[in-house]
Amino acid sequence: MGARQLKPSIATAAVACLAACHSQLVAEKSEPAELERLCLFSKMDTRCRQLGEYYEKGQYVERNPERAAFFFERACLLGDVGSCVKLGADYSEGRGVAKDKAHAAELFKQACDGSDANPNTAIGCTGLGVLQLEGEGVKKDEASAVSIFRRSCDRGEMGGCYWLAVANEKGTGLAKNEKAAAALYRRACDGGVTQACASLKASGKAPAPDSTGPGPALKKACDARDLSACHQLGALQERGEQGPADVASAIRLYKLSCQGGVAQACADLARVYAGGTKADPDPAEGIALVKKACEDNVPGACSYLGAIYVQGQLTAKNEGQALAVFQRSCDSGSAAGCTNVGVLYERGMGLAADPSRALSLYERSCAAGDAPGCHNAAALYQTGKGAPRSAEKAAPYYRRACDGGMALGCYQLGWMYRHGSGVNADKVQASKLYQKACDADSMKACLALGRMYASGDGVPRNKSSATTLLKKACDGGEAEACRELKAAGRSSK
Repeated sequence: MGARQLKPSIATAAVACLAACHSQLVAEKSEPAELERLCLFSKMDTRCRQLGEYYEKGQYVERNPERAAFFFERACLLGDVGSCVKLGADYSEGRGVAKDKAHAAELFKQACDGSDANPNTAIGCTGLGVLQLEGEGVKKDEASAVSIFRRSCDRGEMGGCYWLAVANEKGTGLAKNEKAAAALYRRACDGGVTQACASLKASGKAPAPDSTGPGPALKKACDARDLSACHQLGALQERGEQGPADVASAIRLYKLSCQGGVAQACADLARVYAGGTKADPDPAEGIALVKKACEDNVPGACSYLGAIYVQGQLTAKNEGQALAVFQRSCDSGSAAGCTNVGVLYERGMGLAADPSRALSLYERSCAAGDAPGCHNAAALYQTGKGAPRSAEKAAPYYRRACDGGMALGCYQLGWMYRHGSGVNADKVQASKLYQKACDADSMKACLALGRMYASGDGVPRNKSSATTLLKKACDGGEAEACRELKAAGRSSK
């Protein structure tokens, strides 16, 4: 299909911590069985879409394109316009499902009938217009297609501008107008539609090569009220990918996009606030948007909002309110939300401390695949809080945390193998786990592995490797590594 949807930015996996190496607040990940309940019985469109994504990617469940299509369609029927567009494109192109242009047209029509505040609505309209233009799955109606393309283009959807240019160039559904076509191709090209750039080049009217990256094109699209583009532009500015990082501008764009219904922008705004930014001198408006996103069950919003309440930097510290939003997240199927409730129970924040209750919550979230929940359960077993001390019970939880991508879990498991605590001593295995954790920027693991290479303890003695690892740990803030490097330098003289 010619219509092109701007890709959403990839949100960073920032984690707001209550303690340096234990009891962590984490981002959202929901248990599939609970998602299905919320989708089918509570009729929550966002949960249907999330479950569709799980089945499509084979994430937390066995990959199943048919099940993915079922849940995306359910989300569409419940009002999630983005799911209508996504599934419409899948049926139109035969991607993961049997090609069915008629059903694609129905899905695009449902999206096109959505709210103008949702940028996916215009994308759905463009998809419907393409099918009408070509008479695929619906009656051919060139005049209607042109009207749809104009509507989409006027709302900043660059795919609509491209197809309106095609119609003007060929005189399809309206009088031929090459000048208008060239202007529309240029606009769509600047907006990132590669077919439009190719058309300009073929006509000898190609724009000068743009080496400035996607920023200028996204700004033009954002200025044309493409809120998805505004969100992406904010992400570029936050990360400093179009010049110096500008968090204040990113926040402004996240707010604008969030107000316009771009859910991920709301989550990104919440994430920036949870990081304790000082870039917004008056965050009250943004926090109100985050609260609304949490109430609307936008994934990630409640966890970050709880972190904001715990920290008390941008709004009054309120551990009771943090507990309420974390509990809401947990009750709606978020394993991470349950981990966060566990943190508050463990540390007695907003309620009486109850390590046993915390352990139960950590074990529940770990079973649902939440790596920090696994780590926190392991730590309680290792320290004897909430249950009798048991290194043997701690080790499997650290392993699951490590396998889930948590560097601290790999480090802790490595320590257990090195010292034979809860597992049979195996220094080779310890070195491998330390290396995995060090590669993921656990400075404690780099220090531990550096010491092993320096002394030849379980690995061949290697002064060069030891120095490299100790230097990385020192540069990462491990004061002991700095002292050992300095001592090694003196001894070599």
